[in-house]
Amino acid sequence: MLIFTSCAPRKIVKPPPRVKSPDEVVALLAGQEAHLDTYAGDLAVEFQSKELQLSFDMELYYRHPSEVAFTFEMILGIDVAKAVLHHDTVRVFSPFRNSYFEQNLKEGRFIQLGDRRFDLVSTIEFSIGKFGFDQNDSRFVGRQEGFYLYEMADTIWDKKFWVNPATLTVAKCHWRHRDESYDLWISYYDFHRMDGRWRPKIITLLCPVQGYRVKIRLRQEKINVEIPDNFFQLRIPEDARRIEPPSGGPSLLR
Repeated sequence: MLIFTSCAPRKIVKPPPRVKSPDEVVALLAGQEAHLDTYAGDLAVEFQSKELQLSFDMELYYRHPSEVAFTFEMILGIDVAKAVLHHDTVRVFSPFRNSYFEQNLKEGRFIQLGDRRFDLVSTIEFSIGKFGFDQNDSRFVGRQEGFYLYEMADTIWDKKFWVNPATLTVAKCHWRHRDESYDLWISYYDFHRMDGRWRPKIITLLCPVQGYRVKIRLRQEKINVEIPDNFFQLRIPEDARRIEPPSGGPSLLR
């Protein structure tokens, strides 16, 4: 009998990674959110509805739910403006038009655009990765196609999340407004590794009842960077024209 032996090193077979439990995933998601203190991003936004189509570039700065600043520029050059959210008031100023408006948020998060209400605070937070796992009690409700499903509620929204337990990322979520009978579908695509966490490059938001769709491309992001105070300050000249909040149309500051 001949025995054939090899001097080559034996291949080491690594065991598959251990699958995290639903409780472990929630704890890790909550930790990620708790350690997301500031955010700076360069975004491209497309808004589509039956009445209106807008495309604009945006720089977004976040330091607290009540302290947000963003500048936006329409691709066609119609508007260039800076907006600041401080506590419950949004102020938007266009140097080009020398006009501005301000509006108090409804229920601490909604802005009113004509007959449409838009959840500005939640849109900013789910864009940067603040879903509320660190603040609200979440409930594991099952598995679907490899995703963990969680439900969560705050004072306004009932939420459902599809979470990838391997990458600790939210792939999709469904938000239902408890009182006004409309919902939002939010999806996340094209993930990449950044600062120890996975971040999407594309986010889509669909509101079937109100008939609009938003697509956000996250072109560049930085997390937990120092943002100077002046980024959250908005100086409006004394001769600037105050206007009513927009109700729609191609210009935000007409």
